[in-house]
Amino acid sequence: MFPSVMEQAAKPKLDVVAKLNLRRVAEEYSARTGVALSKVGREVARDGSFFARLADDDRSPTLQKFYDVLCWFSDNWPEGVEWPEGVERPEIGAPPTAPDDPSPVSPERAA
Repeated sequence: MFPSVMEQAAKPKLDVVAKLNLRRVAEEYSARTGVALSKVGREVARDGSFFARLADDDRSPTLQKFYDVLCWFSDNWPEGVEWPEGVERPEIGAPPTAPDDPSPVSPERAA
């Protein structure tokens, strides 16, 4: 069964700056590792167009998905490469639930 409109609206969404910062992190990772952004999206979010869609103002991942993806980058960031300036980096091995987000642990971070 699909979630209701009210259930979808109740999930916290990201603001424009957070989406841009996540895209910056993804592009930096892609540039430094030589892995295409679409392949990074498939690895991190199980969606090859995940990062391309961040530019769409009408669509936004949930706060939990944002946190899961940002934690993946933090945990897998290339050694010797500086984290993008101005983007807060989660601690390596950070808990799988986004701060101030009551949603349950996502399967991607639970493993």
